[in-house]
Amino acid sequence: MRVLVDLDCRGQLMQSIELRLKEWSNCYRSKHAHQLSWPLNGTTFYLGRSNHRLHWFILMQPQNANAFKWHENPAKRASQVEAGCKQSALEKEHAEALFLYIKELFKHPELSGSGFDQEMSFTNMNSTLQLNHRAWVTFQRLFMEMFAEGFYSDPLGEEPATWWDNYKPAFACYDYGQDEPLDPPMGIDMMEWISEELDRHFDSANIASICVAIAQNFNYDSEIPDVRQPSNGFGNMGILMECKHVESLFETPRERRALSLYRLGLQGRYCNWQSSRPPTALANLFQELNGYLAEVNGSRHEIANMGHVQGYSMIKQVVRHDPMDFKIAKGMYTGALGYPISKTLDRVAFMREKDKVWKKVGLSAEREERPLNLTRKCLQTAADTGRIGFRIEGVICVKMSRLRQENRNFHYICDEVLLPYLTWWASKGGGLDIVDGLVVFPKSDFSGILITWTRILELLMGRFIATYLRFGGLTVLEAEIVANTERAAVFVLTGDVRLV
Repeated sequence: MRVLVDLDCRGQLMQSIELRLKEWSNCYRSKHAHQLSWPLNGTTFYLGRSNHRLHWFILMQPQNANAFKWHENPAKRASQVEAGCKQSALEKEHAEALFLYIKELFKHPELSGSGFDQEMSFTNMNSTLQLNHRAWVTFQRLFMEMFAEGFYSDPLGEEPATWWDNYKPAFACYDYGQDEPLDPPMGIDMMEWISEELDRHFDSANIASICVAIAQNFNYDSEIPDVRQPSNGFGNMGILMECKHVESLFETPRERRALSLYRLGLQGRYCNWQSSRPPTALANLFQELNGYLAEVNGSRHEIANMGHVQGYSMIKQVVRHDPMDFKIAKGMYTGALGYPISKTLDRVAFMREKDKVWKKVGLSAEREERPLNLTRKCLQTAADTGRIGFRIEGVICVKMSRLRQENRNFHYICDEVLLPYLTWWASKGGGLDIVDGLVVFPKSDFSGILITWTRILELLMGRFIATYLRFGGLTVLEAEIVANTERAAVFVLTGDVRLV
């Protein structure tokens, strides 16, 4: 991101944006913050999102951003990043000042017809605003131009504020993943096609750095002998990676500390995994790549790197695409069965909230499907109708500001960064060594084990619901068992030991 420059997003990707200023305190996702050179504490103002999942922020970048020293330990650095993201929203006084500045912007002749509610106040921002692409680009340009012209004193009318001298705005955006296949038309070169697609979406001249997640999908083919088969009679099947093989890919203690394994279904041998550092072979690839890029571009700093890397069964997308979809992790059973059934509790707000939670776990007349039941059905449908592949996904970040001016374009990035990376995946000693750890299972083993565990926990929870409805509540011990059963269900499906 570049301060005091508009981050124009081309119209082919985004036709409109919905400004949701009332959500200004939404936190920045830690997954997208590990490449920044400073912690995000008190620096973000959420603007809204476009109709293609792009989320937009104003990010106030400190003037001395490069002076901050991250912890050497990867785990502690990750904790620093995560803590900063949880507290990324601006201090209230700074957010209010920025809101008043935005409100003033919409009085400008070029934006005055956009429909912004000038009666809206910082404490009462209930309305949203839909901006077309032209108005959104105009907003970005005016925001930076007028800020550069004098937004160094407090817009609330007080004395000049030192904070605004030390922090300058930049537009930042990210998405949750378009999940678009790299499938160029017949006869079109892959790198040429990718660079043209990026050019259609973004203006490279206004981008200081860009991160792209490229995923490799692996599906079982009976004609490929390299993928091991623990049993016969496959039909539909799923793929996981062997834990010991994953650990062997990370050769140094520093790399291993950044690695997390997620053993699904309460078994210890096969897993999903993720790491804030790449496997050793990938780290070596980018070390060589950076040496070449630094020499060609006359830079003393790192230009391209591989950040967050993960490998996971595609069954994850069956259960949830976004964290908000994973209802079983929302504590709904614990919340619903913690409400006492009592006619004395007749406060309107309390009863409304109680009915909302009861509906989600099937206790009310207009009940929704219970989270455990819904999850089991999704798993069963996936097992019955398709093969469940495995995906390895890495985030490649390029500091475009460190390239020579003539190389700051997507064609150069595709040819000099993405092409070597994709070629590496097809090489022995490279991507093929990683694939050696994949193991194929029949659906009775995986995802069958997840379906079985979910059904067992579903029946157990059903017993507590019946007890709750019969006696008008649960004992403290029963309520604790419900809470732990819910956590166990999430652990079975994710393998995340932090839940235990």
